[in-house]
Amino acid sequence: MRTLSKLIPAALMATLAPALCGAQSIGSACGCPDVSARTPVNMSTLLDGSFNLLSASTTLTCDKVYTLSSKMYVNAGQDLYIEPGTVIKVVDNSGVNSNAVIVCREGQIWANGSESCPIIFTSVSDALDGSYAVTNRGKWGGLIVLGRAFNNVRSTDLKDGGPAASTSITGTDGVGLIEGLSAGDTRHYYGMAVGSEIPTDNSGILRYVSLRHGGELLGTANEINGLTLGSVGSGTQIDHIEVTSNLDDGFEFFGGTVSAHHLVAMHCDDDYIDYDQGYTGRIQFFYGLQGPDNSGGALNQGDNGMECDGDDGPGNSAAKSNPVIYNATIIGRGPSGDESIESRREALGSIYNSIFANFRSGLSLSDVAYTNWNGGTFQVKNCTSQYRADQTTTC
Repeated sequence: MRTLSKLIPAALMATLAPALCGAQSIGSACGCPDVSARTPVNMSTLLDGSFNLLSASTTLTCDKVYTLSSKMYVNAGQDLYIEPGTVIKVVDNSGVNSNAVIVCREGQIWANGSESCPIIFTSVSDALDGSYAVTNRGKWGGLIVLGRAFNNVRSTDLKDGGPAASTSITGTDGVGLIEGLSAGDTRHYYGMAVGSEIPTDNSGILRYVSLRHGGELLGTANEINGLTLGSVGSGTQIDHIEVTSNLDDGFEFFGGTVSAHHLVAMHCDDDYIDYDQGYTGRIQFFYGLQGPDNSGGALNQGDNGMECDGDDGPGNSAAKSNPVIYNATIIGRGPSGDESIESRREALGSIYNSIFANFRSGLSLSDVAYTNWNGGTFQVKNCTSQYRADQTTTC
């Protein structure tokens, strides 16, 4: 338990540091002015009528506070650079027109923050002084990065096993429509036709980025994740990312080969790590903290610690998700909660050296996932699950 006792204070301090220091000091360690002294910029001035970046190379600087009141697309051949300490505030726009930042296939984002100068995406209502409650969720969409690595989306896929067709189908095997965005717009596609995938695809850098109060509700059971990764390749660097108060999953990996480390998810309303559609990367050093309640309304906080799916529409012959996850610590919301790990839909993978506490159950295995676990192709080893509701005693 020494590992758990060290991780909790470290993650909490990393999460709360900007609020404890006050809004005015964000970015001061890297020479950024006080937030109150920054020039306001409406990001619509950087976009065309279809919400695409106007320039091949755009840089957001920390001497400004940016407000986004639409979607923003970083298209193929475009680069979005974001300086350490930069703040982007997003306006609430519920439904299918929810505002989000979408890095399309062959576009790149270079958000390379630092420990003392994180890059912050948040609601326009967040004063960044610690007063905006963690129960404020779904106030904007989220950050979506789409690449050209493998996924197992096929035209025969059935959503959750049927009878309806999977909503990821685009008509081209290996190319998916990302969750939370509308059909018919190729900017919302990820992956490549079978045989032309690029495992080492590079979508840029996400480092020391905080994503707050997102997960806009688009429709019934359809929200955007804090960080959504669709077929993102291993050339992309992702580390030291925080998702807090998101209405959907903290992190979701739809296929792809990208690895990520030092991730934090807190007070989110669905799973904390969710992988599916053939994801094969590595995840290490993850901390998750659910809130105390899931009875509905503003206090709704949390589902499973991890949801592990092999294939969004199980049954096709394409390769299944098979990631490796090390050193996760996830604390649930109490014995009325869900599973520490829910594995289903032909999931493969390995989860090692991790701690799960205060969930209803330790491990839930559905359909072929049980066979994979029994056969050793889905592994959970050297993990601790404590204070489960299905325990008669605690230790």
